[in-house]
Amino acid sequence: MADSTADAADDQRQLSAALGRVIRAMRRDAGKTLQQLADASGLSQPYLSQTETGRSMPSLMTLHRIAAALGTSGSALLALTEPPIAPVVRLEEDSYDLNTKVQVWFRGPTERHVEQHEIVVQPLSVAGRHQAHAGGEFIHVLEGRIRVVVGSEDAYVLGVGDSLYYAATLDHEWFNDTPAVARFVQFANSPAPA
Repeated sequence: MADSTADAADDQRQLSAALGRVIRAMRRDAGKTLQQLADASGLSQPYLSQTETGRSMPSLMTLHRIAAALGTSGSALLALTEPPIAPVVRLEEDSYDLNTKVQVWFRGPTERHVEQHEIVVQPLSVAGRHQAHAGGEFIHVLEGRIRVVVGSEDAYVLGVGDSLYYAATLDHEWFNDTPAVARFVQFANSPAPA
């Protein structure tokens, strides 16, 4: 219990420091002084100074006021606190078989709001129908040829170097109708949790 409390306190300190750096950078990019931000947000200049140095963590409503004064949203500010470099995903890590003819590798961290996959599809095979979900998906073909069906009628044949983005709110599935292996990368994004 003590370890989890210490971890939570450390996470809080790191988030406060990162958020403070983001707010300071955005304020400076906007050409505003601390006093100008204070006037625009209705918050005190000393409080904003403590926030920018990571000594104070704003509440949700206070973050909203700061963000609005900077012309953005609280969620956008928080998104910018994520580390700019994600952990390396090694070739042999994090793979699974979608079915007997399709293998999928995760190519990035899955805790963010974008999942990256590399997919290898054996000849004359199908991934199976994917149910509609929030967000969007982007496909880029590295090898071979695939056919992507989006919605009830739209079908797209993609070759090496071709890309396709579609709203994942439509049912979608892809096929390898050829006698050769196909390989593509897929990026699936979903809205940040509220």
